[in-house]
Amino acid sequence: MGIPVSVAINTVSIGDLVTNLLQPFFVLPALGLSGLSLKDIWGYCLVSLIILFVIAAVGVTLIPILF
Repeated sequence: MGIPVSVAINTVSIGDLVTNLLQPFFVLPALGLSGLSLKDIWGYCLVSLIILFVIAAVGVTLIPILF
C-alpha cells in the first residue's frame, strides 16, 4: 500500500475507537445503574461519533503527510 506499518496500525485503532460509539456496549453497566435507557444517550453518542470521525479522518490523512 505504500504506507508505514505504524500508520496502518494507528488508522485501524482509531477507526475501531470511533465506531465503538455506534454500538456503545461500554456504557451498558452505567445505564443499568442510572436507570436510563439507550435512547436517552443515543443522541450524545451520535454527535460524539460525527465529531470524532471528522477529527480522526483529518488526523489520519494529514498527520502522516507532515512527518
